[in-house]
Amino acid sequence: MTHAHVRSAADELVNLVCALRDDWDEPEASKALWRCHGLGWSFGQAALELARLAVTEGGQPADLGAARRKGALRAVLGNATDQLAALAVKMRDDWTDGDVRRALASCRGSGWPDAQVTLELVRLAVIPGSEPRDLAAAAQSPFSRRTLGDRRG
Repeated sequence: MTHAHVRSAADELVNLVCALRDDWDEPEASKALWRCHGLGWSFGQAALELARLAVTEGGQPADLGAARRKGALRAVLGNATDQLAALAVKMRDDWTDGDVRRALASCRGSGWPDAQVTLELVRLAVIPGSEPRDLAAAAQSPFSRRTLGDRRG
């Protein structure tokens, strides 16, 4: 995944979570995301934690990275998939939790790394008319290492 893809996905994710949370400031959320990435988190790990905080009552961008500092990264990642699916369903009224979970399972079953699954779900959530099954279909494609944004754009 190129730096441009990661930067674009990061900007999309920050815009989405800040639209979901009126009390969040975009520059602060972006800074927190990149700070964790700079501390050695993969972008996928940082994005999952940001999504988890967005759907956690009282969660703030400044809290991003607290789990890493406390050594609780495994617990965060174990719960992050559920939180990311919940965020996608909240963003898209036409998506169901079951459809999103099936798409995520299909991606992981096809060998996609967590970072790519995260990026593609976020990217897909902002494409009008897209569906979770688009993600599952991309995972089954022999060309699935390309991003959905590349195929649609």
